[in-house]
Amino acid sequence: MSFDSYYWHEWDIPDPRLGELRRKRASGEGGVDTFFELLRSDSVVAVGVALDHYRYEESLTRFGRDNPFEELEPTVLEVARGVLATPPHGMSHASPNPSAPARSSSTQKGETPMNLELVSRKLIDDDSLSVAETTDRIAAWLSAQPDRGAAEAVACLLSTQDRRVAECAALYLALLPGLHEEKTRAARRLRGHEDLVAAAGRLVPWLRTELLEEMVSDYVQGGDPDAPSVDVVYEVGLYQPGLLRPYLSSIEDPDIRLGMMSGAPDGDVPGLVDKWREEDEIGALDLLARMRTEAAAQALLGLREEISEPADWKTFVEMAGRLPDSAERAGHQPAYMGFVADRGDSPHSMGGTYPGEVPLCPLCARPTARVLTLSAEDLPYSLSGDPSFFWYTCRCYAADSVTVKITPDGLGVFDGPCGSGETDAYIVPGARTLTLETHPNQLGISLDATGGNARHQVGGLPRWITPEPQPRCPECTCVMRFLASIDSGPSPFGRMNLDGTLYGFWCDSCQVSSVRHQA
Repeated sequence: MSFDSYYWHEWDIPDPRLGELRRKRASGEGGVDTFFELLRSDSVVAVGVALDHYRYEESLTRFGRDNPFEELEPTVLEVARGVLATPPHGMSHASPNPSAPARSSSTQKGETPMNLELVSRKLIDDDSLSVAETTDRIAAWLSAQPDRGAAEAVACLLSTQDRRVAECAALYLALLPGLHEEKTRAARRLRGHEDLVAAAGRLVPWLRTELLEEMVSDYVQGGDPDAPSVDVVYEVGLYQPGLLRPYLSSIEDPDIRLGMMSGAPDGDVPGLVDKWREEDEIGALDLLARMRTEAAAQALLGLREEISEPADWKTFVEMAGRLPDSAERAGHQPAYMGFVADRGDSPHSMGGTYPGEVPLCPLCARPTARVLTLSAEDLPYSLSGDPSFFWYTCRCYAADSVTVKITPDGLGVFDGPCGSGETDAYIVPGARTLTLETHPNQLGISLDATGGNARHQVGGLPRWITPEPQPRCPECTCVMRFLASIDSGPSPFGRMNLDGTLYGFWCDSCQVSSVRHQA
């Protein structure tokens, strides 16, 4: 092993003994006693290094390894809480070690106190790191704090003057469910700073209607279509498009205008149908489908004989919310946003080892990994079994789907080999769960997805990167209903081993799941 620290590798420890313990820990010579002495020391840097080692060892548990410091978790949390209580530099600081005596100065000579502002600036200014690496290191530092770093992220948003730092803090905070009041407080503060307001866009799903209306009004009255607050308005168009319709004539951005199609008035339906019939403009049907309303779906169902390309018609009908062969719902209601959480936080499992055989890549024979297993009894969908979804852990791109039948005796794999799974084959970083929170847009977002934003979903309609027909069940041949999507991007536990987005479909009568991938 050769690991020193996620963040503190550029800071020295003035105390020679602690410096030697740090060296031993980095080289793998030091054991639990070395870790404990660093953790309980009176050195901010030593404590930071120890916390980073705990986080590092915890990250390796996804490969089946044990965390050698697991028995010290209560002490680690105690110390981390003390660190979080330390005020920003420029004020008097408590000791990072709750049991250590208080010091009159903030740190030992040559040391700097830890806080998100400092951590973020140092990483952002490191030209050797990519944006993803910077994001992941900030997330790693925050997730080791109490409450997964929520309080630290909020505190940073309430004080920072750095646009880059605000963006990093808001991005991480958006990975955590709930915290409506905290996110609203942070967004109110960001609203008052033109250089920072764009970061509030990350928090839109949790903000009160009154605040969103105020921020939209700020943008429209400002008269600058490229003002930083356009990022907030863009997100409002995704999650609360109705709030933008009074300002339709004042909003020029084509993506924002397209986002406003979700839930558009039923009175728009005849005009779009007439435009398609009179001008043969397929884009009119695309807009109709993006309304996601019952009126739009019924209009499209009635055009079956008039649309020459069956695949186009099927895709449009499904986008509008209905299945083309039965007129049943194309997805499940209600829709939820999903958040990667720790084990025990939710009944819906992510990652970890799946018992029995799993599908294998047809080229390299590397096993797929379980992405998600939903608990049927904890969802209001009247499902008769727990759907599980799998995806390839290699980069062969040999197939565009993974379809399995869930049986009491294990998985039945369609169109490909199967074999035992491996502990180091993963999509989700570690054995986690998916926590659900009601989606603000129950009709469905009308703008196509981009992937990589950690926007997971259960229920509702798929937000495709590129719209395509939903798959058919290989047993009954019926179109399968959409059930979940898992996005790539960061999580509090590490980055997803995935590009783009996975879309999970489920045939409940046949107990068959199918996963499609787009990037």
